[in-house]
Amino acid sequence: MNNILDLTERKEVSPLTSFEYHTYTSDPATSYEVNKLIRFTIPFQDVYTLPAESYLRVEGKFIKPANFRDSFPNHTKLAVNSVAHLFSEIRYELNGLVVDKTFLPGISTTLKTVTSQDSHTANLRGHDYFNRYTGEFTILVRLKDLLGFCEDYQKIILNAQQDLILIRDKDDRNAYVSKNPNQKLEITNITWHVPHIKVNDLERSKLEKIVKPIEISFRTWELHRLGHIDRQATKHTWTLGNFRQRPLFAMLAFQTNRSHLLTQDASVFDHCHLRNAKLYSITNHIPTRTLMSN
Repeated sequence: MNNILDLTERKEVSPLTSFEYHTYTSDPATSYEVNKLIRFTIPFQDVYTLPAESYLRVEGKFIKPANFRDSFPNHTKLAVNSVAHLFSEIRYELNGLVVDKTFLPGISTTLKTVTSQDSHTANLRGHDYFNRYTGEFTILVRLKDLLGFCEDYQKIILNAQQDLILIRDKDDRNAYVSKNPNQKLEITNITWHVPHIKVNDLERSKLEKIVKPIEISFRTWELHRLGHIDRQATKHTWTLGNFRQRPLFAMLAFQTNRSHLLTQDASVFDHCHLRNAKLYSITNHIPTRTLMSN
């Protein structure tokens, strides 16, 4: 009760006055078909955005084969991490400069999520809606689950043009699992939903006085893929080449006959009875790391 007598007590007022999601669409002429590039642009303007809390909304439908009478869930289902498998590359740019990109996000984000997050199943599936009668679906997936930049950099972006580029994969067979080889999937709409932040006058004046370069630190995810391994060999050496940055962590995973095969889930990895794996680096002076051992 003593605080009711303290007339000089000052309450802290939040500098945030508004937090609203704005929807960004690609060019009306953009096609969502395979092998196409989809670009979302936030033009240079006097707004503060928070891409770390943005998300993609993907809408589509399964085209029911004429010779198949069962309802869709009985023979077809979305794969785990289906949205990521729709694209061969996801790229984020600031003022035309590539800040971060993820190659084959279906594989790279699956590996990243299942090894680093407790609720990985929910994050990989996103928030999805599937209509068993029409075959229509809607999936919301956070950008922080697709790009290392959005996972690590939890601050606003101001006074910069932002571009999110999605490159569709050569087909959609990694995004769903079906018993029918003639099953097709069609993407009907993709939108990018980004928070716009408004602040009070005092905070705005502070932000407008920032003239020095702003450091943007984050961890990027880099995927290297070896197309074929001799299954009869007992030892194999894989030269990865140069890394863009010094790697902090390395993950090794194997798949057998899963890529672009409708009857198999492309987000599942296979046990190959590996006994030992080591990572060596000379140029970056990285000590030897044992990746797996029995």
